[in-house]
Order: sequence, then structure tokens, then C-alpha cells
Amino acid sequence: MEDGKPVGPVGVERSLQFSTDGALTLTYKGDLDEHTGTRNTFIISLMCDQDENPGKLRFIREEMSTSTQVTHDVFFEFKTALACTPAPVDCEVTDSHGNKYDLSDLSRDNDPWVAIDTSDLAKTRNFYINVCKPLPRVLGCPGGALGTCAKIDGKGVNLGYVQSSPQAGEDGSISIVYLNGDVCGHGRYSTRIIFQCDDSPGSPMFDQQNGCEYIFTWRTSEACPIHRVQGDNCKVQDPRSGYVFDMTSLSGTDYEVANGKYQYHFAVCGPLKKEICTIKDAGSDTVSSCQVEGSSHKIAGLTTQSLTYDDGLIMINYTRGETCHKIYERSTAILFTCDHSKSPGEPQFIKETTDCTYLFEWNTQLACLPFKRTSCTFNDEKGNSYDLSPLSLPRSNWAVDSQTGNHEQRYYINVCKSLVPQSGSWKCPSASASCLKNGEQYVSLGEAESAPQLERDVLVLRYTHGDRCPDGQRNRTTIVRFKCDEDKVKSRPTLITAIEDCVYTFMWLTAFACPLKSSKHGDCKVTNPVTGHLFDLNSLKRENGYTVYDTVDTRKMFRLNICSEVTHVGCEKGAGVCIKDRQTALSGGTFSQTLSYRDQVVQLTYENGFVCKSQAMAMAGDGPVLVDTDEEKCIHFFSWHTPLVCEQQVKCSISNGTSIIDLTSLVHKTGYYTATDEDVDLDHSPDFYINICQPLNPIPGVACPPGTAVCMDPEDGPPVDIGRITFPPQINNAIDEVVHRLQQHH
Repeated sequence: MEDGKPVGPVGVERSLQFSTDGALTLTYKGDLDEHTGTRNTFIISLMCDQDENPGKLRFIREEMSTSTQVTHDVFFEFKTALACTPAPVDCEVTDSHGNKYDLSDLSRDNDPWVAIDTSDLAKTRNFYINVCKPLPRVLGCPGGALGTCAKIDGKGVNLGYVQSSPQAGEDGSISIVYLNGDVCGHGRYSTRIIFQCDDSPGSPMFDQQNGCEYIFTWRTSEACPIHRVQGDNCKVQDPRSGYVFDMTSLSGTDYEVANGKYQYHFAVCGPLKKEICTIKDAGSDTVSSCQVEGSSHKIAGLTTQSLTYDDGLIMINYTRGETCHKIYERSTAILFTCDHSKSPGEPQFIKETTDCTYLFEWNTQLACLPFKRTSCTFNDEKGNSYDLSPLSLPRSNWAVDSQTGNHEQRYYINVCKSLVPQSGSWKCPSASASCLKNGEQYVSLGEAESAPQLERDVLVLRYTHGDRCPDGQRNRTTIVRFKCDEDKVKSRPTLITAIEDCVYTFMWLTAFACPLKSSKHGDCKVTNPVTGHLFDLNSLKRENGYTVYDTVDTRKMFRLNICSEVTHVGCEKGAGVCIKDRQTALSGGTFSQTLSYRDQVVQLTYENGFVCKSQAMAMAGDGPVLVDTDEEKCIHFFSWHTPLVCEQQVKCSISNGTSIIDLTSLVHKTGYYTATDEDVDLDHSPDFYINICQPLNPIPGVACPPGTAVCMDPEDGPPVDIGRITFPPQINNAIDEVVHRLQQHH
């Protein structure tokens, strides 16, 4: 171009060359001017830059020379992601305001993301996506470093290679583009994924097709600006609330986690006590993590007390371990995540990354902001029991969308306790049990203060003391109405009314609002009719059965089996229990495989035995225990404490913020504690029998209801259940005492 006017075409001849040293050069040559002997040539050096898409052209220099003819060479440099070899790219990006983003947690090694497609073509196609790294192997998709693949009518189509890094937009969105897919008309297929900040992990969603480009949107917490804070001395502060997370109570103990052929040993914020891995010429360095395979011991990280807080995730990273695959250093990353039900919880192995980092996840209360909870059970005047605790979520919350279709509004609810903080844009107050997200604003709709109540056959849970109502006079309140529907095992709450933006009412049709019922099954199995949990006692069957001795009459013993007959003991064929003394062997009942479940107790009954006589009780011990005999009805009662009938274990420890208070040593494995009422005359006081953190063991002469943790034996009348284990111990900060609350049961 001269004076803005074209002089001659350049590009009559064109060539693209790739040299042995990795240089990619595009050359355009014009026609040879026979009068002047001049040939115009543009030489463009293509440079890989994963942050440039499509790229930037820069003038370098111009050369003219004369020999037998005149040459006119112009040199350019073009930086573009298209010149990069398809391969994993950096998933971190910084916007023009200095905010940092990291999409690396969306990268997958084993299974791709499958995009949500609500279009009319959804039945004929599927989209498979990965972020910042090539897709894992997808059957039917082309090989190579693809970022996106579509299977259309069963045929795999390459929608673009991983070549360019994510880019940040001025509107706060993040986008990534995969280019150079299969041929599409006169071009090639490509993919554009637009990420937007949200408070849930989300999934990719097909948005539209623009020519050869497929566009997806993805609302996810991973696209929110990073709030990353470093802490020392095994503590780190939440930058939003100011709360200090303290993991020092986990220190001083060696933890062991098995995974396949490997054993991993590590400590928290300190060195391993056992010298499993040693370091030569250590100086001040100590080992905090070790990988063991047989006799091979590898250092997997040196000690640090630095914690990192990153959007609700707390991490400690042990680095500078021994060499792995000749080029990497082993390291260990422990991720602490909030779980209201785990105190302190246990570490779980997640995976080993390609660069030899061993990842562990530890769900624990120590990673939670302070929270409230109340009892989740209710007993009515008719003797019916209700329990909403299966709806209480320890690591997530129930989400309810607005009925108006406003996608900016979303309600979050937990049952009988505070909401669990989430990553991303989450800003619900930590004590709230109900919260409204309205755009960027989060409002508390109430806190868990009281247990559910039964009103007109509907369980009602009220959350009070939320944020101020618009009238400035009241505080927001949430009312959740749970209505029994035995067919609704997996259901969600629905918003019914929001009166004056002050009182919010939700309806929840659920089987968990129905009175607890009994259930019977065969095959030595039984199901909790509310939760669907299956109890299976088949593993307790034993070829030679079990022996229970009578401690009062030492000549007498009981031989029994579980869901099977007891053999070779002198009783008739088919007996499930055989009562023996030195001279006789009498059937205590024909064996049965029918278990029954009622109100947290699994029961097995053997009937049609021989006529009985009065029997004494045996002391508690391992296996089955004779606890009582009904002389009039000739029924023998046995008790058996076994983890096979536990749906969930209740922890017997609590953290006070600096250390773990463990009450396990107070648990009676065979005996019990006793107490009396000091306000009543000793001769007329009922006897109280107590255990800690688990139900009472069988008590000779006292037929406490099964599952009871505190039992009252009045002077006249049968023993009464006055408490069961429903919560782990808690700390009452007002009086600086550890309190073990038990739920009263009628």
C-alpha cells in the first residue's frame, strides 16, 4: 500500500513451513514485476501465545536488496494460540481490575462433563467437555487433545482442540475457546464456553450454535474471583466473616490412610511422631507425610504450619518430598471441608495427580463457621414419633427456585440447623437456617431456635430472628410445613407464600414427616421404612451358633443362631434357640429369617418352642445377651449390640477450638452408670441407668426399652425410656462445660 492505495497483490504464492527447531513461518509472495524486477514478500513468524485468540500482528522490519533482481521483504510477528501445540493450558486468569480466577477444579481426568441440552435436537446428540485440558477417552470420539466432542446421531465430531487459555471479560465473565475442530463447510468447528460466577458448582449448558461455533454457558462457583488467604500456626482467617479456623486440635497425632497397595502416613501442622520416613542432613526440616509400599518408604512432604483459605476450602500443602518419575517432587495436599456431622472426622484419599501430589479430603466441623442446631424429633399424644433428621444436610443445603421464574432469586434451607457455607459468591449469614439470594444480595430469613411441632397433622418448623423486614419493625421468619406423603422419599420444599417480604412459608411433601412405623422382611434383612436403609444380619449366621451362659444358674446355657437353626446341641431340628442344662435340651423357638424394624430397633423372634420355666438373666457381654424372661408368656428376651443395625455412628468427641475433648473413655462397654433423684426420698426415688454416647447395655432384672441411653426404673411400673442418642457432645460456652444431650422418647 502506498498513500492508502494498493500497489500490488501479495499472496499469489503462499506457503506454511514448520522447521526442525519448532519455528512456524507463513510466507506470502507477490508477482514478479518484469519491468522493475521487484517481488514483494511478506514473511510472518507465527508465535505460540495461549492468551492470544485469534492473535495480534506486529510489524518487525522491512528489507530491500538488489542483485540480479530487486527483492522487497517485509517481516511480521503474529502471536496466537493457533500456533500452540494442543495440550493442557494454564487455567488461571487475571482480569483488568486485578481479580484472579482459577478454573482448574473443573478439569477432569477420568470422566468428561456432559453438557445439558434443552434444544429440540437433544435426543440426537451429546456434548462432552473438559476445561483447560484434553478430554478423557470418550468412546466414539476422535482421539487427540480435544477440548470438546459432540456425538451426533452416534458419530463423533471434533469441536475443537485445547490450545488457548481462559480470557477474562469486562463484565466479570470468563471464556475459553477451542479451535480447529473437524471441517465445517468452508471452515472448522469451534467451541466457546462462557463461565459466570454463581454459588453452586453448576454444569455446562448448550446455549446456541453460531455458524460453525458451538456456544455453551456455565454458571459455577469456580468462575468467581478467588478469595485466597494465607495463615500461620495452623490457623487461617475467613476474609469475609473474620472467623479464625484453627486446626491445631488435629496436631500431635499420626494419621494413616490406605489406598490400594499404598499406605499414607501424615500429621497435621507438625512432624510425624513415628520415624516412618527419615531425611538425611535434615537441619531444621522434618517429615509430615510419607508414602509406604511394602519396604519402600518415600517422603511425600516436609512440615509446614501454613494454612490456605480459598473460598470456603482450607488446605495445608506439604511440599519438597522425594523425587517422583525423575522430574517431580512428591507433595501432599490435605483439603479440609465443612461437614456439620463430623467432629473431627477422618481423612479420605482422593487421588494422586500426574505431578505426584497426593490429595486427601477431610470433612470436619473444624472447617465450618459457627452454626446452630435444634432437636429434629417430635412425639405426639397418641404415642407416634416423628423424625426429620434425615432431611438435615451436613455438607450442602436445599435450594428452592423462585416461583416467579426470576433466576436472580434463590432460597436456601437446611433442616433443624444452620446452612452449610458454600464456595463462590456465597454470602448467607453463618447462623441462618434459611436464606434468600436476590441478585448479589443475601438475606437471612431466620435461625434454627426450636424443634418441630405438630399442628393439624402437619409438622411445622419455624426459623426466627432473621434480618430486618422492609417495615423496619419485625425480623424475617421462615415457616416450613412438612406434610406426610409416604411416596415422597426424595422430594424438595416448595415456596408457598412470601408475605410482605417478611414471612416466608414453604411446603414439603415428604415420607420423613410420617409417623415412624415398623417393617418386616424375610431373608434376614429389613428396611427402615422411612429412610430406605437396608439392615442385613446374614453375616451373623454361624455354623456352630452362639453360647450364652446363665450367671445365676451356672448349669444352664442357651445355644442360639441368627436366622438359622442351631445344630448338634440335642434339640429338635429347626430350633433357633436351644435351652440346655445337664439333663435336658429344650427348644426355645423355631428359627425364623423374618426381621422386624420399629423405631430404631431391629428385632428377630423365634416362636413355638417347648413349655418354659422361669429363667434368670445373664450379665452383658459380647454377642447375644439374655436380658429378661416373661414367665407368664414364656418369652426370653435377648439383646445384641452390633454395628450392623447402625445407620450412622454418633461421635463421642467435640472440639473446643484448640483441642479435642474425647468422652470415649466414659463409655460403658458392658456395664452402666446409676443415679438417683436427690429431691425424692431415697427409698422412693426411681433408679436411673445411664450410658454415654451409645445405648445402655442389658441390665439384669431391668427390662429397659431397646435403644435407650437413659432409663428410669420407677418404684412401681415398668422401666421408662427417657433419652436416646441423637447428637454428639456439645460445648456450652456460657458455663464452659461439655453437654451430652439426649432426645426424650415416648
